[in-house]
Formats: sequence, structure tokens, C-alpha cells
Amino acid sequence: MPGAPDWPTKDPALIERIEEATASLPVVKRKMFGTESWFVESNAQMFAGVWGDALMIRLGEEGVGREIESGGAELFDPMGGRPMREYVLIPSDRLANDSDLEAWLQKGLEFTAALPPKKKK
Repeated sequence: MPGAPDWPTKDPALIERIEEATASLPVVKRKMFGTESWFVESNAQMFAGVWGDALMIRLGEEGVGREIESGGAELFDPMGGRPMREYVLIPSDRLANDSDLEAWLQKGLEFTAALPPKKKK
């Protein structure tokens, strides 16, 4: 039986910056993929998370395509070979200042807040 995947070490400074940026937003923080992730309160959908020192953000398939084409992001593939089609990874160099981070979080929140509520299992 395979063991747990090797997740990258999460960046506590990035987590703190996201916590500050989302403090007044209608979101909740939970663990996902061995790191902190943020979910929209109204629909329980994940919209952001920390992956090593990068930001994982949900933009939808069209948004993902645009960001990958621009060269500023890569497809989020936490399991290796099973990418999450609606998510990208934004490298730390594109998150250098708080306004950049906040802009990415806002994009992810806007897209994800418009989704229907997650179905309970």
C-alpha cells in the first residue's frame, strides 16, 4: 500500500500573508493537501492554498489557460500526473508584494464564489 505523498514544505510567511489578506473576507481556512487552504464560506468550495512557497489559486479552466499561456503560472498537479484543471500555481516571485497577492486572491475568490455549493457526501 503506497504511503502518503511527499508534499512540499509549506511557507509559513506566505500563510501569514494570506491570513492577513483574507481576514475580512467571507472565507474559512482548512487543511487540504497537507497545507493550509481557504474556502468560500457560502459554498464550501476551495479557492486558494499554499503549495510550498507558491500560491495555489482556483481560476476555472479558461482562467487557467490564460495564465499558463502568459507564462506566469503552471497547472497545479499535487499528485503528479493528475492535474487539477481549475487551479494554477503562482510562483513566489509573482507574489513579491501584498497587492499582487491580494489581486490573485481576489481573482480566485470571485471565480469560486460564483460556483454552486459543494455537495455534501
